[in-house]
Amino acid sequence: MKDKNMTSSLHFMTQGTDNVTVNVRSLSTSSKPIDESVQVSPGIVTVFRIPYQLESPMGNVITNDAVKVIATSPIFVEAILQSPSNDDFHPLIPDEFLGKRYFAATFRKSLPITTSFLLVVARDLDTDVTVDLGQLSDAETIEMNGVTYDETDVLRVTLHEMQTLQIQTASDLTGSKITSTKPVAVYSGQNRTHILSPGSGGCVSHISDQLPPVENLGRKFVLVASPDQDGGDFYRFVASEALTTVLIESDPRITARLLLPGDFYEYDLESVEYVFVESDKPVMIVQITKSASVPRLRNTTGDPSMAVLAPLEQGENFYVFSHSLAIEDVYFTFVVESSANDGIRLNNLTLSEYGIVWRAVPGADLVAGYVMLHDVTPQMMKLHHEAGHVFNVHVNLKRNCEARSMPLTYGKPMTVDSASLNSSGTARDAICQITTQLKGDNVDNDCDGHVDEESCSPDDDMTDDDGDGFIDEDCAADTFRWNVYRPRDASKKLAEVVQTVSVKSHGRCVFTCVQQEHCWGVNFLPSTTLTSDPNCELLSGSGLGLVDDSNWRFYEARNRI
Repeated sequence: MKDKNMTSSLHFMTQGTDNVTVNVRSLSTSSKPIDESVQVSPGIVTVFRIPYQLESPMGNVITNDAVKVIATSPIFVEAILQSPSNDDFHPLIPDEFLGKRYFAATFRKSLPITTSFLLVVARDLDTDVTVDLGQLSDAETIEMNGVTYDETDVLRVTLHEMQTLQIQTASDLTGSKITSTKPVAVYSGQNRTHILSPGSGGCVSHISDQLPPVENLGRKFVLVASPDQDGGDFYRFVASEALTTVLIESDPRITARLLLPGDFYEYDLESVEYVFVESDKPVMIVQITKSASVPRLRNTTGDPSMAVLAPLEQGENFYVFSHSLAIEDVYFTFVVESSANDGIRLNNLTLSEYGIVWRAVPGADLVAGYVMLHDVTPQMMKLHHEAGHVFNVHVNLKRNCEARSMPLTYGKPMTVDSASLNSSGTARDAICQITTQLKGDNVDNDCDGHVDEESCSPDDDMTDDDGDGFIDEDCAADTFRWNVYRPRDASKKLAEVVQTVSVKSHGRCVFTCVQQEHCWGVNFLPSTTLTSDPNCELLSGSGLGLVDDSNWRFYEARNRI
């Protein structure tokens, strides 16, 4: 909503020792186009104000109000949205780390005025964007360009350079899949929401963050609770792939199994708690802080906020940070290997000088702790490790009924394997680059953590074998195609252990089976449309013979032709 009282700004910082020229451009038709350059000097925060006319309007629209930032050298950019009753910020993901596959994160509707939103910004001309609307509630529809869509539909639009697609809805859009033919930037969140605030009391604000693409997601995390707040935080774990298992090292230990891409698990983290989380496939983890005035909260500072948690794999050894509120409490929460915590410096002071109390993180060789800076005036802060060890930092800023939350990293595309991880789960030099494929080249061409996973033979049914929204993007060699599994007959195989899933093709059914250690075959029920009923049975244990069962077909997953 365009509001003259709303202040949007970009904060530019350089980690280098030379001045950097930053150009800010907008092709907006809502205000005068922008084409301005500013100088960013070492140790100084340069603030660029965004005209309020560039704020997104209400509703489901396509606008030309995006802003592009181009710098002569690498910089760190914070986007800040501030108004008398709304406040949030997040780091911007650099252009080279954008992607073409995303999953949204929002929250449950709490007030009549609360809406979830999704923003997709095109970087290039002729960018085709699809949004799976399966997360819409049964009773809700949205309209775009005169077309009405419901939860059974996929919205398809073509965006040009710096155009923005916005979707607003009362539904919780967490898990909605966004795909594009060219790299895009994606944002999601909620407008005017409570997070567990009772009645009409408590603090109300919007929550939002820029989302990382699928190839930037990780597998190892430490959940951190908002400091000085007894109510804790919600965390949502969003699967990027089918059959994802998430281990939460809480007490008691929790195992969450996510069946399909976009499925999510919600966890209520208690205050002053650090929890190690590990998944077998990449996941997006989102922190959602609760409103002040929630029962059990210690004080009345704070506000709802949302932040995508940075994986341990994306830790750095140097960070810069700034903020804009004149009187504000700033909390830095650190996660680091237990043998390296003494080397971290904040503005060249040891963390012991700030009175940090380190606590062991159960399930990992890590420690975590936080420091609080009271009534901090706007300034640039530097955080580094003297010996060059990587660490993760999460920031919370609070004042009366205002709060912000974010990790001090924007994530890099990577695949993570055991060879690239040390004992605590920290990856080093594990950056994955999307590459042009050759069939069976034993390369993760699409940076999804799998190698040669697509069936690409001439008789293939053009299916998305790995369920990532793309077809034939990382092909297996001819002798290892999934579709060469031959049905034994039109009968169902009885087995001692059967797991049921819904898939789009027998190739995907077999692919799911071969990813599991003890699966030796599948039963698949061909159908022209995917229904909510399981049509794939994964077989393990003892085989007990065949049974005639309508149109089901049995495929033996270990015999290739």
